[in-house]
Amino acid sequence: MTMEKKVLLDHQAYALEIMAANEAVGIAYDMGTGKTAIALMHAYRGVQKRNVKRVLVVCPSNLVDNWHDKLDKLIEFEGVTPMGLKRLKEAIYITSFQKTYKSEKLPSGRRRLSLRPEVDKMWDIFFVDESQCIGAYNSLQTKAAYTIATHSKERYLLTGTPFHGGGGKEDYSKLYGQMRVIKPDIWRSWSEFCHKFVASYDRWNKPTSYRVADCKALIEKYWIVCRLEQVVDMPDKVDNELICPLAETKVYKDIRKGAIQEYDLNPETGGFSYVKLLQICSGSMKTEHDVMKFKTSKDDTLTDLINGTEDKVVIFYQFTASKDRIKEICEQNGRKVVEVNGSSEKGSWKKFQYGDATACIAQYKSGGPGLDLFASHTVIFFEPTLSALLYSQARGRVYRTGQTHTTLYYILCTPGTVEQKAWNTVRNGEDVSSKMLDQWAREEQF
Repeated sequence: MTMEKKVLLDHQAYALEIMAANEAVGIAYDMGTGKTAIALMHAYRGVQKRNVKRVLVVCPSNLVDNWHDKLDKLIEFEGVTPMGLKRLKEAIYITSFQKTYKSEKLPSGRRRLSLRPEVDKMWDIFFVDESQCIGAYNSLQTKAAYTIATHSKERYLLTGTPFHGGGGKEDYSKLYGQMRVIKPDIWRSWSEFCHKFVASYDRWNKPTSYRVADCKALIEKYWIVCRLEQVVDMPDKVDNELICPLAETKVYKDIRKGAIQEYDLNPETGGFSYVKLLQICSGSMKTEHDVMKFKTSKDDTLTDLINGTEDKVVIFYQFTASKDRIKEICEQNGRKVVEVNGSSEKGSWKKFQYGDATACIAQYKSGGPGLDLFASHTVIFFEPTLSALLYSQARGRVYRTGQTHTTLYYILCTPGTVEQKAWNTVRNGEDVSSKMLDQWAREEQF
């Protein structure tokens, strides 16, 4: 049976028209509006119709795998052929901000920046994803992006929050680094930018206010903006699976082999090791006496998600070991947190639903049944539950039939692990059993 092809939505088609007519533009589209598909489709058309040979995508390190995943799935769109996609894959290079440059410390203490050979080329198309990351005028990745822009024919910025400064305020200093990618010759220096757009400074000569009308006029000239609530043809619900590569492969392998004593685990707990594999994917593993913390790419992905929207967010977790990690990330990024779990204050969810709390951290078994959290339309599943029913109930806490906005679901998934198989199982309406975890762990090829 032939799968029905996806069609670009109106706001995506509009962005492509603007990009076709302009060699450089900023695309300030809300999270969930399909910016990656827009960029890849523009590159695809360039390869097919305009003899584009080199396409560079620079993004945060935790999004590199997601770009590759979206590239593979571009074949699902109308007009994309296998041969055309093959040509695009040969032309495109996707890398992180940190891998675009190297720096050398000089005797003076200053650092000299140079581009890595992989990106020190002439590019037909240059995309910067999450371009707010190149806002700081003196950062190395801002300088690297500017240098690449001077070698690029077409230049496009992708972000949901181009000037987000925390606390709901705009930080127009981020105009500097981003605009110098769109138009490299727009200002010769940070001082020239400040002279034109800064209204006042503090005692350390740091900008404290900006000429807002002038800043907005510049944005209107070089950016297109789309808020989620403006999109009339979006579906009621959108699922986004975000790839979070395994960071602690050694620990994962050891637990998989049953290395109990080294990690202070209780061997009398049935199925203990395979549940621990799920916890390692999320970076926090409960032992007999403590909680061990590990590196996880989910931290960066969660940070990007909560900073990528001004909407309230609901974050579901399975293991208590993950809760403190999630809460810390939310608070570090200016979110006022409410917890919903077995030990939280009764009715605490109301502070989120009706009050000023902007993040609700809910355990599946507590945040699933009988709870209304539709003050938000952004749901993040930090890790899978083992119950298909609880997963279904959690999805329903935010979505209501007849609502006027799109509900966005973000699923953080570690590929090639038992977590990925657990996600596939509960999303297909089946529970995850200890027997399944055992079988999956034995099948893995690490």
